[in-house]
Amino acid sequence: MAFPALPLLFLLGAAAAPPRGAARGYCLHPSHCGLSVSPTAAALLPPLSALAATPRQSLSPTAPAAAPVLLALRGGHTEQEQQNSIHEQHNSIQEQLNSEQKQQNSIQEQLNSEQKQQNSIQEQQNSEQEQQKHLSSKEGHPKVHDEPLRPEAQQQVYMQEQPDEEDAAAEALERKALQDSLRESLASVEKHLRRRVPAGHADFRVQTELAQLQQLLKQQLADGLRPQISVYVHPTNIREWIVLLHPPRDSLYHGDTLRLRLSLPVDYPLRPPSVFFIKPIPVHPHVYSNGDICLNLLGSDWHPSLSVLKLALAVLSMLLSASTKKAPQDDLLRPQFVSASVCVACLGRLHSDATTPAGSRDTQFLYHDDRL
Repeated sequence: MAFPALPLLFLLGAAAAPPRGAARGYCLHPSHCGLSVSPTAAALLPPLSALAATPRQSLSPTAPAAAPVLLALRGGHTEQEQQNSIHEQHNSIQEQLNSEQKQQNSIQEQLNSEQKQQNSIQEQQNSEQEQQKHLSSKEGHPKVHDEPLRPEAQQQVYMQEQPDEEDAAAEALERKALQDSLRESLASVEKHLRRRVPAGHADFRVQTELAQLQQLLKQQLADGLRPQISVYVHPTNIREWIVLLHPPRDSLYHGDTLRLRLSLPVDYPLRPPSVFFIKPIPVHPHVYSNGDICLNLLGSDWHPSLSVLKLALAVLSMLLSASTKKAPQDDLLRPQFVSASVCVACLGRLHSDATTPAGSRDTQFLYHDDRL
């Protein structure tokens, strides 16, 4: 039996709420739920006997007669379920978008990894090409090809690379020897700087130059650079020096022992120091076999503003400017001169006596030509 939906809802709305302990579910008759129903509403409801006689299938929520009542009673629940469904769909779409974004990020990372591998391979190829160019540029080195070298070619490459390793070992030993020389030089200089003299003292200028050399030697030791000179001061005489010259490896005099002896006069720096080579004497157009040096700074071009360091560097520069090792043209004839000896390279070297010792201030030079 079907009932109109609107009157039934109106009548049920006037009913009291079910007791607090009543069981939840669908109530088929108000008297079972403890509700008080008006006489008008009771007349519209079927009797209990009719409900009891109704088959169970017709009492199910899906029966045609009960559908309007159940839908009306569950109207609020349906809207909430729709909202929940929409919210779940939104979350599902968002999760799908996040999953797609993760896939895109993974693909991008894979592309970046492949790009890095390609860059690494390219750098390795460039490095191999640079090594091949370096090996090919060496004089007498066989051209490097992509195919493996034959055993005899490999032996030839090994024989040519072996001298390079020997040169590197020799250079390391030389560098260590120079560093040791700098330490000894620094110790001899600092010994004369422990007690400073006043400004008016005769040794004040000498101590000032030693202090400058001290800073230079410390800097060279700290930087590990190849030094140009080393200085050894006499333990008890601050005016007697031995200066070691260190030519570069690619110079004509590399490997030679070059030692200068300097004696500073009492009136230094008004007068230049006495400077000459001690044995072994280098072979040079401006250096005599007795150690005398034909250099204008030791004579007429000397100035009090010059120092021992500048003078030693000038002698080293003179040696490095030579293209060949040869003695002065008049060096062998020098003992035959009784009153004078002439430096042909400088066009003007005069001795008051042929037996004048090296570095003597009696030796005078006339510097008309500094060409070698």
